[in-house]
Amino acid sequence: MEDNRIGGIGWSLIPPSIVGAEDLSSSQKIIWGRINGLKGERGYCFASNEFLGKQLKIKSGSMANMISEMVSLGYLKRTLVFKNGEAEILVDGSLSDNPSYDTKGFKMTERRLIPVEKTIDHEEMLEE
Repeated sequence: MEDNRIGGIGWSLIPPSIVGAEDLSSSQKIIWGRINGLKGERGYCFASNEFLGKQLKIKSGSMANMISEMVSLGYLKRTLVFKNGEAEILVDGSLSDNPSYDTKGFKMTERRLIPVEKTIDHEEMLEE
């Protein structure tokens, strides 16, 4: 099978609903597409801000801010995975969003990002 990746980057898959999203910046649309391209069979992407930032030439802090904004806008779902031996806690969003979770003794081992496609009102877009 031919490897069509350039520099190990792989695909960025951006559907029309994301391309047409007026509340996302161009960078956020590309980030969404990259996360979508990396989600794999499990349906989520576990790439770090550093990994995504290196591929897209975006600083890690800026990447974190843009991803957080996409989560708050509903374009991404974020799940944090905490483990202690065999025990596992899944936290949707962030710990600050879910203060009732007791993760004492647990270590965050993974962040899962799930791209969410919002529907577009095509007639509304045509009227503008």
